[in-house]
Amino acid sequence: MPGYTQDAKAGPERARWPLVAAVPHPRLRPLLSRGYVGFTEATTPRQLVLPATTAVPLVVKLADSPYRPPAFVMGAHGTSMALEGDCAPSYLEVLLAPLGAFRLLGRPMDQLGGHTVDLVEVLGPGGRRLAEQLRDTSSWRRRFALMDRFLLGRLDRGARPSPEVGRAWERLVATGGAVPIRQLAREVGWSHKRLLTRFRQQVGLAPKTAARLVRFNGVWRRLDEAGAWSRPRPAMPTRPIWSASSASSPGPPRPGSWPRPATPMATAGQRSIPFKTRPRSLPNLAEDTSSAWDRERATRGGHR
Repeated sequence: MPGYTQDAKAGPERARWPLVAAVPHPRLRPLLSRGYVGFTEATTPRQLVLPATTAVPLVVKLADSPYRPPAFVMGAHGTSMALEGDCAPSYLEVLLAPLGAFRLLGRPMDQLGGHTVDLVEVLGPGGRRLAEQLRDTSSWRRRFALMDRFLLGRLDRGARPSPEVGRAWERLVATGGAVPIRQLAREVGWSHKRLLTRFRQQVGLAPKTAARLVRFNGVWRRLDEAGAWSRPRPAMPTRPIWSASSASSPGPPRPGSWPRPATPMATAGQRSIPFKTRPRSLPNLAEDTSSAWDRERATRGGHR
């Protein structure tokens, strides 16, 4: 595929197969870009190229590997990335929608900045306990249930995105990324500069970059619908759980059978760049998150 890699063994994650998938709790679905997905030792290809995306992957390795931390999150990025080395033999992945990541992770998304960050750096001891519990559980169904409970526990504690940023994101998706950014700022009642600052903080990318990824998301959807991948992509299943590696599995539903937020992912023509494996440290992690968000809300109220 043009723009990915010269290594024939590498490919996009949406082409990986077999896999196991499950539907998240209804309260979590608007905050995720797809359902829970598990990859096993039988899954191929093992080397990945990640398209540019506004989504934020949360990954917990069930079998360790020499590349990347045992559990990590990866910030939104505006260019494609060739992962260094093979994927872990088995791992569970949650693909967080941009504003869902802001709420569930409890961190400004611009702090991630396209880097891979150890889950403990982001979530503290709770992230370590989650990873340990998932590795100690042998059943995929129980692993998905553990992830459900963990994210639900964070749901009500997380900061809600600014209504203005939420409306801006919805307009970008609704227009296919075609609305001019200055017009977007006028529609939400903010200055252009303020929209850029707050959008980058809560989505992790500048509005112009996010708009480009929304446009390219249409390309991915057309490729999916045309059957560009030799195997079904990991769509949101309509049953509580299905196993793509099971002979009795009905397989994933057709794209669009479950309403979910658009996940801008792009692009077939992007330049592949090496992905840094050293985890990035976040600033001010010792600071109480609730206090930070209290100040954030106070600031927002003073700059309408």
